Amino acid sequence: MLMKADTRQTALLVAVVITMALSSIAVMAVGGAGLMVSMALSAVLLLLGSLGLATIMTKHTMTKHVMKKHNARTRELSLAKRQLKSQNRLQALIARGTAYRPIVEQICQYLEQQIPDVHVIIWSARTGDTNGELITVSAPNALHQSADLCTQIKALSQRGIDPFYPVFSATDLADNGAETLLCQTLYQQGYQSAYLVPLDATRPDELGALLLVWPSPGAPSEPQHRIITHAARLTRLALERHQSEAQLHIFERSLEASSNGVLITDANQADMPIVYANAAFTQMTGYTLEEVKGRNCRFLQGPDTHPEQREQMRGALSEARDINLTLRNYGKNGQSFWNQVFISPVRANDGQVTHFIGILNDISARKNHENQLAYHATHDPLTGLGNRALFEDHLHHDVELAKRHRQQIAVLFIDLDEFKPINDTLGHAIGDRVLINVAKRLETTIRPSDTLCRFGGDEFVLLLPDLLNLKQAEEIGERVIKAVEQPFRIDEHELHLSASIGIAVSDDQLNNPSELIQHADMAMYKAKKQGRNSVQVFTHEINTKLTQRLMLRNDLQDAITQEQLNLYYQPLIHRNGVVKGFEALLRWQHPVKGFISPGRFIPLAEQTGQIVALGQWVMKRAARDLLALSDSLPHDCLISVNLSPLQFHRADFLQTLAETLEATDLPAIRLELELTEGVLMNDTEGAIATLHRLREMGVHVAIDDFGTGFSSLSYLRHLPVDTLKIDRSFITHLPDNRKDTAVVGGIIDLAHHLGLTVVAEGVETREQHQTLAALDCDVFQGYLLAHPMPYGSLVDWLESRKLEPV
Repeated sequence: MLMKADTRQTALLVAVVITMALSSIAVMAVGGAGLMVSMALSAVLLLLGSLGLATIMTKHTMTKHVMKKHNARTRELSLAKRQLKSQNRLQALIARGTAYRPIVEQICQYLEQQIPDVHVIIWSARTGDTNGELITVSAPNALHQSADLCTQIKALSQRGIDPFYPVFSATDLADNGAETLLCQTLYQQGYQSAYLVPLDATRPDELGALLLVWPSPGAPSEPQHRIITHAARLTRLALERHQSEAQLHIFERSLEASSNGVLITDANQADMPIVYANAAFTQMTGYTLEEVKGRNCRFLQGPDTHPEQREQMRGALSEARDINLTLRNYGKNGQSFWNQVFISPVRANDGQVTHFIGILNDISARKNHENQLAYHATHDPLTGLGNRALFEDHLHHDVELAKRHRQQIAVLFIDLDEFKPINDTLGHAIGDRVLINVAKRLETTIRPSDTLCRFGGDEFVLLLPDLLNLKQAEEIGERVIKAVEQPFRIDEHELHLSASIGIAVSDDQLNNPSELIQHADMAMYKAKKQGRNSVQVFTHEINTKLTQRLMLRNDLQDAITQEQLNLYYQPLIHRNGVVKGFEALLRWQHPVKGFISPGRFIPLAEQTGQIVALGQWVMKRAARDLLALSDSLPHDCLISVNLSPLQFHRADFLQTLAETLEATDLPAIRLELELTEGVLMNDTEGAIATLHRLREMGVHVAIDDFGTGFSSLSYLRHLPVDTLKIDRSFITHLPDNRKDTAVVGGIIDLAHHLGLTVVAEGVETREQHQTLAALDCDVFQGYLLAHPMPYGSLVDWLESRKLEPV
């Protein structure tokens, strides 16, 4: 088209020139007469020529402008083509998995080729370094290797809001060089402008940023901004691809290094064949990947694989859901092993399941350990018999069967008599062998349907189902006693034992099967009390007494903690009428049951050990009360406290006593401890040594209830005691009973010859008082003189006496 336009313009120009020439010739030819006509014609021809020439010149100018625009467009298209070619080349490198660093360097080169005078620095946050790394091809080393620059770019990138939108743009660093550290750093390196674009504004710390710097002031043009955006997209794609490949490599190495077996199956094929198995699976099963590839996982199952677990697994696969179960599988060698199996579907982007991944954890060792624990949880490790847990399980089962078939069952509680001395004298090793032999003997006396268990120590329990009557249980009990009576030969020792057995039989009133164990235990303790080596059947009377005892013990503990107890004081009056002292007597006023006699709760407290806490409480309270009455009493007036043998024989008795005296500020010389003769029956030498220590401390000691217990005169002459208290049983029949009078007179004479003070308890009549006075008794105590009274009444009593003799 352009060539044709040029030809037409040339022809037109030639025509104009020819016309002008013709006009000149015509003028000359016509001459003078026709000069006017010729000049007119020439003017017309000249006008036509001028118009043609103007037309030609205008068209030529227009043609040059079109040509210029055409050339610019051609250059733009050529540039765009080169840019697209560069971008395609970079995308191809990314798609081929080329290392990210060469790609990033080529992106830098691409930008520096497209944008004049620019230096490009790419900050990558995905290097494992805290601050990332800087990648460039032209920036100076001072920037390339600057850790501070990494930190500055990282800090600015976190301001990003939109992806690929600049978070920092400085057109003249000389003007705003002090605004940020980045400006200062770049300005010091000779740069005048900068442009920073984060690769991902939502997570700059995970990708990086693109930094462009120029040696002169300015800002990117709109086309350059588009180039920068394309480059930023390519950089982001390269870094994300690098991370994906790194993660994929990590995942693959993790699967290979995992101690758990991993299987991957293809969910798109009919039989879901295995496509992958890791090394741990091979080690676990013995099968290689080549041996399992293409097969369904069912080949791992065997005859002992539970059918219910198979169905659970099939259901999970058909429903494409997770499942976690314990499965018994088989290895290549045919041996079974336990797996904790977790199966999960793998879904594509459209939600369709493409694969299933199974993770197998070999828990055979744990299962074996669990089985051992389960065995030990239900069996006695020494004898191999069942323990309490197993017995109670069988008991509940047999009770239900008995109810269903209207039968009876019985529980026999067997306790060996005097077994503890064997352990104490011969050692536990011999004792354990005795228990093993006892268990074997007991097994020979029972039926196959019976359950024999050991509860611990020397206690065995026997469960008898299908019982015809009580007599059958008693016969088995007698067989057990005879079996235990036979001597046991352990090494050179011949040992003899016996057993006490309690029997409890089920009835219609049984609510809880465990009650049978409790009832049999109660009956066994009654057999112990009746002389041992016997069989005792449980009755509800036994239960009533033991229940009352248990309730009393609990109530007593509440009384101690809730201060339901109180002290009463009974005066001891000297023969001259002066108050010699007071005996502290413990009283219990229950808030519901009322007054409870000391004869009930004191023996119980001694059996349960509660007497220790009671004794300490009594001693502290009595000491403080006596000190509070000091102004109304003689300076040598004593407080007498009854001491239990259990307290007396405790290793810390003397130390506790000294601490109590110190805490209450009571002088030891004003305390008198009343002991029964029974304290000398156990560890006599130790008891005498303790009495000597008490005397060294200054504490007075009285033998209470003298004449009813040990009463050994040979010991009495060596005992460091101060007082003898004659038991009230000798006082009651005075003066009518001559024998009692003689005994009391003899005790008084004996005590005086030994230098002891004599106290008569239970003086209730004037005749008794006069007789005792005639026998030269020193101190009197009883209702005739004063009843036991609480502290407030004691104050009033002392006030009424005004300390004058009776």
